[in-house]
Amino acid sequence: MRLIEKITDVGNIERAINKVKSNKGAPGSDNMTVEELETYF
Repeated sequence: MRLIEKITDVGNIERAINKVKSNKGAPGSDNMTVEELETYF
């Protein structure tokens, strides 16, 4: 599996979003919250 396919795998994205939520992560450099990001996926 190519790296980009691993990164964009739905399961990986869901795990990453859940991890950020559990850590109460702050918005990134684009000022987008995890809740806003989640709507893209």
